[in-house]
Amino acid sequence: MIRKTTRLVTAAVAAGILSSMMLVSPAAAFPSGCDVELAGHTDGYSAYCSGGTGQFRVRIDCDKPNWPDYTRWSPWTTPGTTTSAVWCDKTTHRAYNPTLQLLG
Repeated sequence: MIRKTTRLVTAAVAAGILSSMMLVSPAAAFPSGCDVELAGHTDGYSAYCSGGTGQFRVRIDCDKPNWPDYTRWSPWTTPGTTTSAVWCDKTTHRAYNPTLQLLG
């Protein structure tokens, strides 16, 4: 009876390991060779990624004088194709805290 129970437990463990291995997907690839730069005077930022796969965009915060700050995002863009850029609503609003967002 012990041998039969041991075999059942071993088979269940092996089945669990195999099923978990099938659920693992290949690692996601992300854009590479990325650069973020100030766009315009002080009111926007742009990003370019030269390689990799997936998509990228820039997130910025905008300082509106005497009002609460706000956030803007550039459109998602494919690496190696074009620049993704975003600006604040007005040139008098200063862009700060640019963050490159990657989607694999």
